[in-house]
Amino acid sequence: MAVVKRVVVWLVLTVLAALTWGCGGAGGSGGRGSAAVFPSRERLQEITSQPPPTRKQAGGATVSVDSWELGSLEATSQNTLLEGNDRPSLRTSPALGCAARELGRFVAQKGGAADQQLQNHVFGQCGVTTIENSLQYWTTELSGPASDQELLAQVRPALRKYLAALPTHPTDVGSAFVREPGRAVFMLITSRRLADLEPIQQPAEDGTVVLSGKLLTGADALHGMITQGEFGVGQCAFDRSLRLPRFRLTCHLAPDDQSAWIELRLRPTDRLLLRGVARYRVKRNAAAELFSVPVLEAASQSPGASKDYRQSLLGAINGVRAKAGLGALQLATAQSREHEKLAPYFFAGAEDDAFMDDIALGLMAGWEVPGMIRDGSFFGAALNGTVSVDRWLAHLLESPAARSILLDAHARVLALGPLVDEKTASVGALFSTYSFYETANHDQERQRLIDRIARQRQARGAAAAHATQDPELGTAAGAVRGGKDPEVALNDALSVISNRDRKSVQGMLLETLSLDDLVLPPELATRPRLEYAIEVTHARRPGAAWATLVVMIIISEPTTTTASSEPVVRIRRG
Repeated sequence: MAVVKRVVVWLVLTVLAALTWGCGGAGGSGGRGSAAVFPSRERLQEITSQPPPTRKQAGGATVSVDSWELGSLEATSQNTLLEGNDRPSLRTSPALGCAARELGRFVAQKGGAADQQLQNHVFGQCGVTTIENSLQYWTTELSGPASDQELLAQVRPALRKYLAALPTHPTDVGSAFVREPGRAVFMLITSRRLADLEPIQQPAEDGTVVLSGKLLTGADALHGMITQGEFGVGQCAFDRSLRLPRFRLTCHLAPDDQSAWIELRLRPTDRLLLRGVARYRVKRNAAAELFSVPVLEAASQSPGASKDYRQSLLGAINGVRAKAGLGALQLATAQSREHEKLAPYFFAGAEDDAFMDDIALGLMAGWEVPGMIRDGSFFGAALNGTVSVDRWLAHLLESPAARSILLDAHARVLALGPLVDEKTASVGALFSTYSFYETANHDQERQRLIDRIARQRQARGAAAAHATQDPELGTAAGAVRGGKDPEVALNDALSVISNRDRKSVQGMLLETLSLDDLVLPPELATRPRLEYAIEVTHARRPGAAWATLVVMIIISEPTTTTASSEPVVRIRRG
């Protein structure tokens, strides 16, 4: 019998989802609570004063292709190498089994692992919903006959050792053994499960799709987003009759979309940034979609012709924004240098959530961005197997969260920190967009609050309130914009109004980054009679990264009294 010459290699890969961190402001993909506590400049300098953590390198070669036709999407959850596993935290997943077979077939044919673009496509076509997916594969080069049992016997010890070392949190697992002429591959995919999703039905005729289930980790909020059309993003509606950890979200395919990406992100308890919890490719029809690299009509200059990746990225992003009917973003040069300095630390530290949060929030703060920042965002993503800026951007635009940041109509400036390794053929970038307070007119916000107070009083059965504009309060708002301390400005206005009207008056000062996060004092809804003046302006506290909305309210007591020389001011920060 001929001797079988084999080279056995066990390789570990981690897909893009585990190396992507996104957060936005009040209307973005991630976020903050009602107040943002940003890491200081000194904290960011402390991070960069030390060498970056050693970045884990994926074993083996990564191969990028322009197109790939998938085989059968059906997969069995049974695998002899996984039988007998007695760990209750491990659950065999047919969807991951489907993905393992397809990605194993790619390795067997191409001699290297698929890049993240193709990996994500395969996960989507197979119905995978988890995002923290880790790939391990064993490959054997064949030069003679060998049985499947003989080949699989060689991987069994390494597989058992790997599975025994997995953390005890809920984990899905899928595997496949693929054999092509000259090469055999055993592919294993493990994925931490952050939610138990109920079976997802095909979209209704109107494009409605429902995702429901139970979170397996603590969260204060859950958000869903879906890509719509070439550049759009839709928000999924949360069923408010349920309380976390149970959830049900309803998303809508755009009328002309045959498929779309849905992302679910949660805000962990006691943390500010959103974390990805599930990702799903919704399709009107179950047939497999051909993988092909999207071609951006507004293509940027080839990075091979220009080593200035920051300018290449900026040009590509603004080209897409132009096609989407949006204005160009200006480059925040000084802030971009901070993004670039921290990029090696970010991409090397993906397993340390607190470390990653410090970087993300510190860059989101925009310490080097001039102006009154109203909102900011952050996203980081890497793509291996290529140094193409356009390919990286096309891949990024498949994410509704990334779209909502890059294609934010309110954004004005962009900070970019690229990390390019031509030796290993990989390109990544950290980026943030920022919007600003561009006008002193806050009539729209003022009316929103008046309407909100009216609704709350109506819900309580209280008499309708009487809202006015007082010139002294308007003067106080102008002084705050000019740099005067809001509390001092409101106290001054209270004193003048109290003496002018010979009435007892009460002041309330509220500050928030977003009206959506502002909790109004309950007495505004419960007072039997409410006559008040209200103004909204903006200001930036000394040492703060962003400006805040400042809401000043003065309530007039119903009876005429002697004016008080020390009006009461209640400070509430939303």
